[in-house]
Amino acid sequence: MNKIKFDNSRATFSTSIPVLVNHLNYGNHLGYDSVLAIIQEARIRWLKKYNLGEKKLSNDTGYLIGDVILNYKSEAFHGDILAVSLYIENIKNKSFEIIYDIRNEPVNNSV
Repeated sequence: MNKIKFDNSRATFSTSIPVLVNHLNYGNHLGYDSVLAIIQEARIRWLKKYNLGEKKLSNDTGYLIGDVILNYKSEAFHGDILAVSLYIENIKNKSFEIIYDIRNEPVNNSV
C-alpha cells in the first residue's frame, strides 16, 4: 500500500484537539480507536464551519465512511495538543476522500 503524502498547502480546514486521558490505551499513549474519534471531531468541526452536518451535506444528502487507513509516524500522549488538518480530494458524483494530517503542535516552553 502506498503511503499518503499530506500537502499542508492544500488543507481545507485545520483545528487543534487535545489528547485527553480517555484517549489513552494500555500503553499510556493515544490509542488507534481514539484517533478515529479525533478525526471525527475534526470532521464535525469542518462541517459546522459551513453549516453542514453528517446527515446534511446538501439537499438532505448524508454520507458514510467506507474505508479508513492510518499511517503512524509517532506517538501522542496525555496533554499533547494535536493539530488536525484535512483536505478533500477525488471528488466524484457519489464519493469523495478526506485526507487528514495529525501532528503534535509545538510546545511553548517559555511559559
